[in-house]
Amino acid sequence: MIRVVLSCITALLLVVSGTASARQSPMPVFGRQPILSQPGTPADVRLVIKQAAVMQAPETWTIVAEDADRIRLQLNVRNRHFAVIDIVNIDASSCDIKYVSSENLNYTKNDDGSEEIHPNFTKWVQALMRSARAQALQLQARNNGAVPPAQPLTVTPLPAAAPAP
Repeated sequence: MIRVVLSCITALLLVVSGTASARQSPMPVFGRQPILSQPGTPADVRLVIKQAAVMQAPETWTIVAEDADRIRLQLNVRNRHFAVIDIVNIDASSCDIKYVSSENLNYTKNDDGSEEIHPNFTKWVQALMRSARAQALQLQARNNGAVPPAQPLTVTPLPAAAPAP
């Protein structure tokens, strides 16, 4: 009898602790994200963000929309966790990140207006920004001459041979 009661209590505790421990953390306020260490152009910032999105793994970022005001990216992690963010206010060296939506990331908007989401969401967005900064460093190194930009292949014709005597 005692074993049955202990088993029931253990099962109840597991159920309660499982629902109470759903992984959530406060929704991050990313603020202004510096991308280029030296001012470039908004087109440079857009380029490195798009390159970073394409190169991320195992997280997969996809560009789902782009216009003059924003780049919309969708995150797909193992075809199970999804999020959409907007990259907005793009200027010559930085941008802002705005959360749009998510699926299977435990997003919650509380009564007090605060928001919570799975903590890995923050890590995935931070990884994207680190990748964008790394792309920016490569771009700036090429533009500053440290790494010469790729040159088109040119073929110089050989001089005409002199006629045989």
